[in-house]
Amino acid sequence: MARRSPSSHAVALDVASQSFVSLTVRGIESLDPPVPTSHLRALLVLERSGPLNLGRLAEGLHLSLSATSRTCDRLVESRLIVRDTAPHSRRELVLTLAPAGRRILHQLHLARQAAFDEVLQQMAPGDVEKLLEGLQSFTAAAGTHLGEAVLDA
Repeated sequence: MARRSPSSHAVALDVASQSFVSLTVRGIESLDPPVPTSHLRALLVLERSGPLNLGRLAEGLHLSLSATSRTCDRLVESRLIVRDTAPHSRRELVLTLAPAGRRILHQLHLARQAAFDEVLQQMAPGDVEKLLEGLQSFTAAAGTHLGEAVLDA
């Protein structure tokens, strides 16, 4: 089956999204201590979803159980997450953000927001409002398309 060409809107959004990615990368690079992107993804899923068992985190990351387990081992060693016994079952482990993990995510969100503010201040107020309206609509549609809330990463 032949792939259809992307619409001009999709192409324009792809170009615009490169700016968002660049600003996000700048935020990631500003983290102290540095945190690998794979670890940030796990922290962001836990931030969005709350405490999860290994299987649910693996689903959220779209990774195998073994890859997720290795990532969690490193996050526990770094004291960014806590691995604890589930309250409803002593056989099940639950993963939660540790205070240091919350601090890293807070630092990331602040860095990204500061970078976004720099760009927004260069825009006309009416354009900012149009952008935000469009992004809200896009986020709602993307969440429906993906079957979940769009990850705030």
